[in-house]
Amino acid sequence: DAQDAESLTTLDRHGSDVTLLEKLGITAPSFALAKLRRQFRQCVGVARKNIVIYRSLTSGYEAEESYPSILFEEVVDCYRTSLTSSDELDAIYGIPSVLLRWTHEFAATDVEGNLGVPFVAAFEEPACATGQVSAALEQDILLPRPLKPQGNRSAVLSPSAIESYLECPYKWFALRRLAIETLDAGFGGLERGTFVHGVLWAFYRDLQAAGHERITPQNTEFARELMERVFDDEAARQYTDMNLKQPYIPLSRLEHEQLFELKRNLGDFVEWQAALLPRFIPRHFEWTYGVSQEVDYGRHRLKGMIDRIDVDGRGNAVVIDYKTSLSRDYDLYKPKDEEFALPLKMQALIYSRAVERVLGYEVVGAIYIDPLRCEVRGAYDGRVIGPEDLPGIAPNHSAVPAFQMSGFEDLLATTEELVGERLDGMVAGKIAPEPRSQGVCAFCPVLLCEKRLS
Repeated sequence: DAQDAESLTTLDRHGSDVTLLEKLGITAPSFALAKLRRQFRQCVGVARKNIVIYRSLTSGYEAEESYPSILFEEVVDCYRTSLTSSDELDAIYGIPSVLLRWTHEFAATDVEGNLGVPFVAAFEEPACATGQVSAALEQDILLPRPLKPQGNRSAVLSPSAIESYLECPYKWFALRRLAIETLDAGFGGLERGTFVHGVLWAFYRDLQAAGHERITPQNTEFARELMERVFDDEAARQYTDMNLKQPYIPLSRLEHEQLFELKRNLGDFVEWQAALLPRFIPRHFEWTYGVSQEVDYGRHRLKGMIDRIDVDGRGNAVVIDYKTSLSRDYDLYKPKDEEFALPLKMQALIYSRAVERVLGYEVVGAIYIDPLRCEVRGAYDGRVIGPEDLPGIAPNHSAVPAFQMSGFEDLLATTEELVGERLDGMVAGKIAPEPRSQGVCAFCPVLLCEKRLS
């Protein structure tokens, strides 16, 4: 097995069935780490001459950093002269320098084949025009799905990755495959958004645990007090939880004032939500899909997490995605256009398909909510909900059906078909720059692109 933390988990699966059997005295607890250690010892005992241990440096299709498994680190520790000092560890691979002479880095497209190659000679690749690679390397732009035949080129993608490719294929390639830009820790929009998501998740958890299904005019005062307590707890956790990837920690006086303003904004958001979708109940928070089951989308596969799903008594659902900054790019439907075109922001529409196919709800709305400004944008089925359910939304920009669409389902189907065609280009290695707006180029790390709009 690949010795990275994602592929080789040491977490014990302990569900209700295991608990019941333990209480009946039928089974004994199983320890995943101990089992892995036994399996590794058996593998070592079988080998006659050499042992090859490999792990991925990146995970998934988005070139995110991968971390070694606990078992891999235990093996590496056997070759360290000191377990308390990291001076002897290589900065790139995280292994003692004494092991570097036996360490080789290979492409992930053919791990099994590479294991039998003791050395790969360096070669030169002539530079291509922006947005192009050689024909020999096109197949490596999108890696084959793990444990699938090489001929199966369907991708497992998150909605954010799909949206990035639709904005500009070359920007997607630079950010998510080459990973040429890494954000440092700070006190900006990324950290703020992650913090707000955590606050809202904890708030609704505690609100419903207290017996309130949703915020209403009758419980607004209680909800606002609860928000203040949850906010303070989450702010304190930023200093103590070492597992947070983007902690939101104010350092200067100005940043402390921004944190206080954020607390006030979320208090106002509580009252505003009393009028939001009054016939719907928030049912799912931070809902994950595409991990234990396959979710199809446009001839490919989806994986990801949805901030919130509200459901009414008839099985209708509204998909909600929190964004701490909204613009017209988040309008998902514009009936005044002569021909339908894919919106710039696609995540909520893609989420809707996952909700339908896994949870079985009929999605009647896909909206973005800015909790700091109490603003909402998106699209909804005008036959089920209206502007009275979504305070502040412009009905002439967001309601369906309208001129070209027969209903909300038609919007989702049309969108999926168009996205699927574009993703076929991703699989074929098409990464030529095609920015759809100046905003796309504003945050692109490729500064010398001839198609750059800003």
